Amino acid sequence: MPARDRARPSLRFRDRSVFEGVARREVGALDLVAHSVAVLVPSLTALGSGLAFPAVVGPGFWVSTLLGFGLVGLLTLTFNQFSTRFRSAGTLYTFVAKGLGPMLALVVGGGLIIGYSAMIGFGLGSGSRRAEAALAAGGVDLFAGTGRELVLLVVGASMCLYAISRGIHWSTRAALAVEVVSLVVLVVVLGTWIERYGWPGPEVLSLEGASLSRILLGAGLIVTLTLAYESSASLGLETKRPFAEVPFALRWSLVLAAVLFAFANLVATQRPADAPSVFSWRWFSPGADRSVADALVLVVLAWSLVALALCVWCALARLVFSLAREGVLPDALGRVNARGIPMTAALAVTPLAVLPTMVGVLAQDEGGSFGWELKVATSVVICTAYALTALSLLLFLRRLDEVTPVPVVAAVVSGVGAAAVAVNELVTELRDGTYLAVGLLVASAVLGLLMRLGTARRRVTGDRYVGMHDEALASSVILPPEERADSHADR
Repeated sequence: MPARDRARPSLRFRDRSVFEGVARREVGALDLVAHSVAVLVPSLTALGSGLAFPAVVGPGFWVSTLLGFGLVGLLTLTFNQFSTRFRSAGTLYTFVAKGLGPMLALVVGGGLIIGYSAMIGFGLGSGSRRAEAALAAGGVDLFAGTGRELVLLVVGASMCLYAISRGIHWSTRAALAVEVVSLVVLVVVLGTWIERYGWPGPEVLSLEGASLSRILLGAGLIVTLTLAYESSASLGLETKRPFAEVPFALRWSLVLAAVLFAFANLVATQRPADAPSVFSWRWFSPGADRSVADALVLVVLAWSLVALALCVWCALARLVFSLAREGVLPDALGRVNARGIPMTAALAVTPLAVLPTMVGVLAQDEGGSFGWELKVATSVVICTAYALTALSLLLFLRRLDEVTPVPVVAAVVSGVGAAAVAVNELVTELRDGTYLAVGLLVASAVLGLLMRLGTARRRVTGDRYVGMHDEALASSVILPPEERADSHADR
């Protein structure tokens, strides 16, 4: 039978997007970069872990930095294989659905709800702690203590909700402004250290006495520091040119964070061994009880952590919105306000994001370690999601018949690396007799299972399915008219 006489395939396009109502073309490349940079908080990581890293890892610290950011770079390449093919609000959850199916996708979705909520809590809790420390460093003793820290936490959460309600363009620009100021402060602090301690020579790159285990553990620490940076992909529906700008944001925000972290590493190598800990938060006045300059730095870092919470909160709201529009969660969570913002979803996740951290602040010891413990436990959940996303890419590319060496190698190496980080953090926590990561993993699996059971009860089929992305609409597609049966007659 001639090709022209064969039955034409049935092409079906939606008249309306399943994500109708959400703001469109509001976000540009700069906004997306600001989102990812805010989540990476390079000023915080450089002035904390970055300055402490050479002492923690020892000789070969620079190898650890390269390995850690190299692994995250391979994860970026993996995520971009999805983000250059379709746009969605579900990020990793949608990616996993394309390769591993709805069950594991919903488990990852549950993990992201738990993990992103914990990251919001980390941002708010750590931000309030630094704001409290800033007041103390500035000599403000009024209502000092846990009560003041809780008030500051609530203020930070309220600011996040206000920024979200103003619109995504407003909130991303707010994050951008905060990050610009924090980067200026970072440069000033590192410049002060260079003037005080000098610039290191090539001998700091020596591998003599290096420990492979410490280098690998240091690389894992860097992965923990970059958690949720991929959440900027959740703004794909609202991005002007998502297939170009989402990959651009993920790639260059990571490059910026890596350069600043490595620079802080080098500066820290000249610091005397008997100098006060960098975690005393006295960069300008080491050992001093009060320091206005250091108080100002702490204020900026507190703002950076609130910006982290804001950006992850935006991503979590869009994840919940996407699940609701797909019929997985109640339809009410898929509503948007007049500005096209899923405000109902943002408000719905507030208790999950704020209450555990408030309890942690009340229960934490004098050192205030709950925030870091929460982030480490969260790394087990999110790194597991990363590993499943990498596995999903292999199957996704195979189905598309687009298997090529570079993305396959990136997926395999990054998947194995992410899984190794998750296992190491989990084993370390169990060895220490704590079970926060186990609890988060179980909660993620249970939530995913409940969502799966919910879709079965709702019988979500047809126009809605698990892992939807923005599809072409009938009004945007030009198809040739149907040929009449007699149009093939010989002339």
